[in-house]
Amino acid sequence: MVDAWWPTVLAPITGMRPMATVNFAAHLLVNPDSLPAGEPLIFESFLLGADAGFTSETRRLWTGDGRLVVENLQSIALIQ
Repeated sequence: MVDAWWPTVLAPITGMRPMATVNFAAHLLVNPDSLPAGEPLIFESFLLGADAGFTSETRRLWTGDGRLVVENLQSIALIQ
């Protein structure tokens, strides 16, 4: 689920762009079985840096009571 939303860098872009994940790491910090089925999670994403078509961003999913469920670091290449 942490990789289900658009990359942060695409937010201001009005059209589709080809892209590829260069690196992906997700750290589960809560046992998914301990979460109630169907409970919504809060999504947070921010761009760490971008240059020459490469981006790095961090994504997080939180429970409603403030527990960090998963943290994801992802590097993405935007293809021309």
